Amino acid sequence: MLRPGAHGCTWWDASDYWSVHETRSINSTLDMALAEVARAQPKAAWIANLLAGNPDVRQALTNEVDARMRRKEEIFEEWRTLDNPTAPSRRSCMFLFDDCIDPAAYATRLDFKREDYHLVEVRLGPGPYALHRAKQSLLNCNAQSETEMVRRAREYWKGAFAGDEDSELLFSGFFTISAVRSVAGQSL
Repeated sequence: MLRPGAHGCTWWDASDYWSVHETRSINSTLDMALAEVARAQPKAAWIANLLAGNPDVRQALTNEVDARMRRKEEIFEEWRTLDNPTAPSRRSCMFLFDDCIDPAAYATRLDFKREDYHLVEVRLGPGPYALHRAKQSLLNCNAQSETEMVRRAREYWKGAFAGDEDSELLFSGFFTISAVRSVAGQSL
């Protein structure tokens, strides 16, 4: 029910965020990694282009990127339960952002196609809810060691300041839609 005054709860059983977003992220992450190789080592650009064009190699690289992304999320979830167990889980939360942040810029930074998602303003409650603000850039560690992922996870669960362009809000619980800003399929 997408209308002002509608109530909702984020404690849903399943979300398509992980299945839809991970596929897009894996492909764009792989493309960005190959482009970075080409920029850093111009003499090796032909290798990056060859790898990108070879379906078998691309699939193997995609599988590795997928495994690293999943492992990162497991590490972040493990440390959430240890360092900040009352914070919403990234696996079942709703991602919010402050109203002072530009929605189009935020969607671009997260590699979302803005037109694929509804944009609503929510009022938290009535009823119990949990909110955690974190530095989104700490998640950019797929190519890092597990030790570095743990360091970043612990920093992530310490929190961030409101209004920071690099912050994301994790929310779980009850909410009310106070306004519909745009509907999926329509541009901002």
